[in-house]
Amino acid sequence: MKPLTYKALKVLVIGCGSIGHRHHAIIQGMGATVKTLSRRQNVGDFQNLGQALEEKFDLIVIANETSLHLETLCQIQEHDFQGNIFVEKPLAISTQDISVIRHPNRIWVGYNLRFHPAVLKLKTLLKSQKKLPYYAYFHAGQALSTWRQGRNHLETYSAVKHLGGGVLSDLSHEIDLAHWLFGSWLSVKSSVKKCSNQTLDSEDLAVILAQSEQGPLVTININYLDVLPIRFIQLSIENQNIKVNLVESTIDNNNELEKFSDGMIESYKNMWHEMLAVCNGAPRHSLCNFSEGRHVLQSIEDIRSNMIEEKKLNL
Repeated sequence: MKPLTYKALKVLVIGCGSIGHRHHAIIQGMGATVKTLSRRQNVGDFQNLGQALEEKFDLIVIANETSLHLETLCQIQEHDFQGNIFVEKPLAISTQDISVIRHPNRIWVGYNLRFHPAVLKLKTLLKSQKKLPYYAYFHAGQALSTWRQGRNHLETYSAVKHLGGGVLSDLSHEIDLAHWLFGSWLSVKSSVKKCSNQTLDSEDLAVILAQSEQGPLVTININYLDVLPIRFIQLSIENQNIKVNLVESTIDNNNELEKFSDGMIESYKNMWHEMLAVCNGAPRHSLCNFSEGRHVLQSIEDIRSNMIEEKKLNL
């Protein structure tokens, strides 16, 4: 049974953007003491990491820009912090220099979709199957202009490549889920491009075809283009079709539909229950660890280095 409260824990959240506020609210709602650090004046409890770490924290949450994740991790380890560190996905922009990180066994990555109730049900169903799927199709898309209400999407990090924007980072949940469900990739081909005005220079579309270690052929379509939010996983197994709709929080198993309430919200709550329990000494079950987070980064680099060559066909 999940503990109802984590009153003994003290948590520092670095970054006061939308995802930082979300993490703050959920953790605080579970009873932990939460303080925040922001570079902006008059925002948060601290502006300086050294000042913040004069207090004793059990957990630090890194929820600033993706381009600052590795730098922030290095600063934290320079202060010899001994607690757990939770990094909002992705772990960093690339695998370059990530080897400088010490104590990776205390670092966790925020792939909350592992905890979506429909995805957890899919994981259970797959464990009970005697045969593997023929293929697995992952799709996640939403026009970037509709992501953050009240903000010009072209002024957000998602629209800018060097800040860590682009669908391969923003929507790397699908890459993580493909690994979590079906293992590493033996080979991969891809097409990654910018084809709209939804971004300044970051990619807004990626189509990936990979041969998974456990058998299924994996196809992933992630984009900033779909007018209405779409996010689903579709599988074909012998005499069986399964579709998980993460937006509607449903799983359809051969036309037998099961619906869950508030699946996206529950995914964050379930993730934070496990993260805070780990801080209290409980074992990890579904939480993405450092090695798995790094594996997603390596896969993103493999995707970029194995893009199909565009050739004009002679028809």
